[in-house]
Amino acid sequence: MSSDSTRLPIPDNRIILAVIPGLLATLGLVSGNLSFWTVLGVILLLLFVTVSWIHNNRQLPGWSLMAVGILLGISQPVVLGIIGVLMALVTSTPPSPASSPFVLALPWIGIAVLSLCVKQNNQHVTRTWLLAASIVLCSILVRVKYFILFGISWSVVGEMLGVSLWSAGTLLLPIIAGRILARRYGAPTILFAVGATYAWYEVLIDNAFKVSANIGSSELFWVYLIVVRFLFVVIGPWLFLHAKGSHRQLFGLIGSVCASVVINIVVSGFVRGDFTLIIWLSAIPYTISIGLSLLLAAWLYRSADESQSNASINQTAS
Repeated sequence: MSSDSTRLPIPDNRIILAVIPGLLATLGLVSGNLSFWTVLGVILLLLFVTVSWIHNNRQLPGWSLMAVGILLGISQPVVLGIIGVLMALVTSTPPSPASSPFVLALPWIGIAVLSLCVKQNNQHVTRTWLLAASIVLCSILVRVKYFILFGISWSVVGEMLGVSLWSAGTLLLPIIAGRILARRYGAPTILFAVGATYAWYEVLIDNAFKVSANIGSSELFWVYLIVVRFLFVVIGPWLFLHAKGSHRQLFGLIGSVCASVVINIVVSGFVRGDFTLIIWLSAIPYTISIGLSLLLAAWLYRSADESQSNASINQTAS
């Protein structure tokens, strides 16, 4: 593993390259909806990854991983949707990835595999499961509001639990996938997790077009979008790559990402004017779940880097 892949902070010129995919996302070229701009964004991201790979002697550089993460994040709902439809055909149930046993089991299979990877340290295994369980718990708490606000029958609690597990799985699956990359790239693999998480989160920005329909000004709407996106995929990664010390890196990244989420919630709440106290409270576990997912990713990727380094040292010593 190249030492350049894991050394933080990285030079400013590499940081600029690392956040280029984030700038593309800020301009609106990343979306879960199929459109001309999404296709253009995907083409530009693929071009970015290809040029980076060629320029780095046919090896993917660590600073290009956000683009890879965004591409995975865009494709993830499509893949899970296809799996959900296939499972529905097999089980003769309505097509929904949230009700697919296979999809719901994937995160836990992945976490079990991760636990085996870090089985040499029981503290690592415990921390992995605690963080993953906390993300799932937050996803469940977010949906408690539906029973209070809309009087949904508790008979559908199983379905709501399935939706919560599916939501948690969309956060956990990219993190699990990134663990493979972390053996080579170490801590900068967090760029991959940020990109994948943002691509999942981006579909929630504009709250099903309710913000754009009620904000009353196209200029204000674009300011809202740019600020939310810029904090998530440009400022956060820049702070992580630029800061000295792991605590400062995590504080900058998670703080900026959570600020993006909070601003999104606050703006949508004031613009729509239909937020009640319970909805505001439900936003707390939602924000925490995204912050915890990046915390889990950062910890897993650093532990992979340390394990690889220790293995290299032992091999050299022998």
